[in-house]
Amino acid sequence: MTTFTLGIYCPIFANDGDKDLYNNPRYEGIVIEFSYSIDATTAYFENTTENPNILLEWDMGDGTVVFEKNEFEHNFSELGHFLVCLYFKDAETNQYLTKKCQYIEIGADDLCDLTWEPVCGCDNRTYMNPCYAENYHGVYLWSYGKCPDNPDPVLVPEYTYNINERTVELFNSSVGTYDKFTWDFGDGTFSEKRNPIHTYMQDGDYEICLTIKNSHTKEKERVCEKVLLNVTEGVGE
Repeated sequence: MTTFTLGIYCPIFANDGDKDLYNNPRYEGIVIEFSYSIDATTAYFENTTENPNILLEWDMGDGTVVFEKNEFEHNFSELGHFLVCLYFKDAETNQYLTKKCQYIEIGADDLCDLTWEPVCGCDNRTYMNPCYAENYHGVYLWSYGKCPDNPDPVLVPEYTYNINERTVELFNSSVGTYDKFTWDFGDGTFSEKRNPIHTYMQDGDYEICLTIKNSHTKEKERVCEKVLLNVTEGVGE
């Protein structure tokens, strides 16, 4: 049985059990999918299920939970990948039936231009321009010009990741003002996307490195972490 920690999640149908939901007259009209569109940091979600026996519960992946809505919009306070999950519950028993999850990406790589128009944020840090301060760092109170105490942007490279078999989803969570980012996947391939998704051809121990750079100050920093992929482990046992 699969378990998932969001309250208590114990689906009564496992694996291919969704077909039982479709064939159950009580759950007629259930649609175990959702669609979405994105405009800057706002995402618009829709599910077309129409059945009073089914309750919907949305986990937005940023700590927000939305209840019993088929259509709504949600504003994300940060950029990056978010795992959005839609849970289907029985309205009478309040028991979870199944779920549909998918990653969405908020904020395109080219959301902000690379013009050096430094601003001093309310956190006393210097940012490349107002767009970078607001959209990539969540700093909405700023003044034009460098911060007197911290004129040079601080660079702290960081990233997190999720693994699904040989596919790795990478999330750039670096701190500071940078306009260049390069990923080295450790298998001879590279990417300049902010939050890339990379699929490896074979199992192995790979060192993934992220380099961030400020083109104006020429400062750059690098962080590396090893990732172990063992998709074929246990096959045939």
